Amino acid sequence: MIKTKNTKQVMDQYETEAIKRWGERAESSIELWKSYTNDQRDLVLQAMDENYKVIAQLMHEGASMDSPEVQERVRIWHEQLYYFYEPSIEIIENLGNMYKNESEFRNYYEKIDPELPDFFGDSIAYYADILATKWLESQELQLKE
Repeated sequence: MIKTKNTKQVMDQYETEAIKRWGERAESSIELWKSYTNDQRDLVLQAMDENYKVIAQLMHEGASMDSPEVQERVRIWHEQLYYFYEPSIEIIENLGNMYKNESEFRNYYEKIDPELPDFFGDSIAYYADILATKWLESQELQLKE
């Protein structure tokens, strides 16, 4: 596996792309991110990179996208997103698709492991399906009450 690290240049690219796609919503996320100290940002990015590497390692050890170990890592990734914004199920699904299908994201994850974008994207899709099912079940229970 190639060692990777989120850099200011990569983060600037993500910010530019986010503003193009999501406008004001992205700007509030960027403001939140910039409210952290450099040390805090470095710790967040380091933790995220480590999580991606663990996911790639699990993949190479034969874990499936729906395995408890991989899904725990996706849950950790989900929690890490809160450093940027509150991710809805739709956002989670879209991120998984972007990681697989959009070259700038795909290239980033391929640097960690060439197979990671597809595996991680599929793992996220599975995770999002579980979240959506749980949400629907909670709505059904509320309607019955």
